[in-house]
Amino acid sequence: MADPSTTRKDIRQAVIKKLYSPRYPIVGATTSTASDTSSVVDSILAPSGQVEDYNSVFIYIAELVTGGPAIGEVARVTDTDFSGSTSKLTIAPAFTDEVQTGTDYEIHYVFHPTEIHDRINELLENMRGWVFIPLSGLLSDGNFNSGITITDNWTASGTTQAINTTAAYILFGDGSMGITAGAVTTYSYQRVYVAEDTPL
Repeated sequence: MADPSTTRKDIRQAVIKKLYSPRYPIVGATTSTASDTSSVVDSILAPSGQVEDYNSVFIYIAELVTGGPAIGEVARVTDTDFSGSTSKLTIAPAFTDEVQTGTDYEIHYVFHPTEIHDRINELLENMRGWVFIPLSGLLSDGNFNSGITITDNWTASGTTQAINTTAAYILFGDGSMGITAGAVTTYSYQRVYVAEDTPL
């Protein structure tokens, strides 16, 4: 099974796109390197709204670009400049470095990004999924170690059984049960008796 590919950034941006819709932009990338640590420059800002649209919003740095601020730095917009071809937001407090060209950033119009992260954490903590843990400790040779003789502990019915050591067929332990299908119902089993007070 492939590892999950959805990142916290993906989740956060999906959340704020729904939360702040139809505001625009919500996620952007800077088009010029800022001249100081107290501004963000992006040409898409000016055509999208009025100067007052960005007053007091939070800017969240979502990508680390060489020479720029760290991921997760947050500042609030204190002024806006759309004069000429400039689309610049002045922020406070200042970032640790100038925001570089092509830096992914997010505009949080109402809530501080920490509030978004807190809600994401709550959801992740409350998620439940099935986790199958083999009770190999209760079975003789439950790990199917290649050093054992499988016929000593496992009973075959209508089949030929063997230890399979092919990685693609192993979920836990050193091997897996390999059986050859026969003309009748085929299976392999081992009985184990578990008392009510047995810790699992």
